[in-house]
Amino acid sequence: MRRLSFGGEISPSHFKPPNGAEMQESRQRSEELSLAQAAGQLHFNVLLPKKVPRGFELGRARIIRRKGRKAVLHLAYTDGLAQISLFEGTSDLPRRQAKRTAPPSTEEQILHQGKALSVKHWGHLNVVKIKQNHISITLISEIPRQELINMITSLEKFESEEAHSNK
Repeated sequence: MRRLSFGGEISPSHFKPPNGAEMQESRQRSEELSLAQAAGQLHFNVLLPKKVPRGFELGRARIIRRKGRKAVLHLAYTDGLAQISLFEGTSDLPRRQAKRTAPPSTEEQILHQGKALSVKHWGHLNVVKIKQNHISITLISEIPRQELINMITSLEKFESEEAHSNK
């Protein structure tokens, strides 16, 4: 076995921005909530997939608030290994600026069970989008595209346990 030595400690000055650079605060806030709490804070009816791929369950719900934009619900489903991100909002979901190293993607419009979908393969990720009842929903994951299509075409209005008990 060999020992590696880097010749001393690294100075904290290596981790400071260069002279003249300005630091910006993050313009995005997110808060982790229960699904019922998140739904109660949003000004639209939250839609949830009735069909979720086998082994996946909802891991977390959070609301992403970006300066100057409407709040977006982010639901993360996981099977312990892979993740499916579901983004939901009342306007077209914010697009991040593509990095120059972003892989090429091809987007196609398809009709599945009478619903118009936008589907693309972006690097190793599949992205499926739908607009339903003035709500834009985007699913992103590395799982097979057809699983995401089945999931996004099974959306139903979320009703919390509290809503059921008040009826």
